[in-house]
Amino acid sequence: ELTDNQKVFIDNYYLLIELQKSLLEEEKYYQNAKIVVDLINTIPLDISLENKSLIISIREKYDLLNQNEKKYVDNYHILLNAEAKIINLENELDKENIEKLYNELDMMIESINNTLEDVKKNEIESESLVNDITSFLEEIKKNEEKGLNKYLIIAIGLTSVFIIVAIIYIFSLHQSKINIDKEVI
Repeated sequence: ELTDNQKVFIDNYYLLIELQKSLLEEEKYYQNAKIVVDLINTIPLDISLENKSLIISIREKYDLLNQNEKKYVDNYHILLNAEAKIINLENELDKENIEKLYNELDMMIESINNTLEDVKKNEIESESLVNDITSFLEEIKKNEEKGLNKYLIIAIGLTSVFIIVAIIYIFSLHQSKINIDKEVI
């Protein structure tokens, strides 16, 4: 540290002080960025959906950095790649869930068709019909709870309601015919 008398002989002492402040500020930026750099380095190479919360947390910390700090995050590409991988994994999972949902829907439609055939043959009781309808609606609710695409669930739900109404209508017509036939006899 220079004395006041010595400082007088240095023309650019003020510049030196500003440079020192600037270096201290840059060091602070670097230290803040280093925390995020270290967090990014914890991202595993083999990313799975279990890592999503970790990646979101790191993204949030990165977003809190200012522009001066972000320039020191030299491994930012790892975070970007991890986020892209999570999105791809979620899209794959959505595709799998939609495929499962379509398979379940096919099985449900087959079950409803069998129920409809049983109604036409008068081999079903109304209680069995109600049980089939209830289990069908419970399956839709389970899929909804799994977080599947709400619009797809709504479309399936509306379709199922239409099918169920049609079955009940046919069942009631069939029951009416049986009642009329009994009255005629």
